[in-house]
Formats: sequence, structure tokens, C-alpha cells
Amino acid sequence: EPSTDTTPEPEVDSTAPVLSGLTGSRRGSSLTLSWTTDEPATSEIVFEGYGRYGDAASLVTEHELRFTIDPSETYTFTIVGVDAAGNEGSDGQWVTRP
Repeated sequence: EPSTDTTPEPEVDSTAPVLSGLTGSRRGSSLTLSWTTDEPATSEIVFEGYGRYGDAASLVTEHELRFTIDPSETYTFTIVGVDAAGNEGSDGQWVTRP
């Protein structure tokens, strides 16, 4: 007997956030990074050799993080965003030098 249930299946968000527009500035021991995402996502940075830092609680599209750094060090990092459904997007590897 054919089903008469016409309730559509709930759409599952399987699309990772797209990160773009990364800008950064270094002044002495301060590093500021800004970027946007195409959907609300967390604001996190993975520093090679140091781990993951940032705001894993807030879902926003305009991101800015400030870090205290060693002004003589070079840092390699990846920006990461996770949306409400848990999809993770990242944006390549970046390097900031003294």
C-alpha cells in the first residue's frame, strides 16, 4: 500500500562554511586576524606546533581574533570555521613573519 506521508525529509546541512577575506596585522607582540564566512561559524585558528585557539562558542560571519605573540617568531596557521551543524571549513596555510 503506498504511503500517504508527504512530510518532506528535513534538510541536513552538510556544507562546510567558506572562509574568505583574511587580513592580518602584526605590531610588536600583537597579531590581529580578521576574515568572513558565508554562514555563521566559529572563529578558530590552528597554529602549527601550538594547537587550536579562538572562539568555539559563538557562531558569526565577521571574525576577528587577537593574539599575543613573540615578535621575533614566524607563525604558520590555518583559519577554521565550524557551523551549527558541525561542518568544518578551513582556509589553507598562512604564514606571518616578523
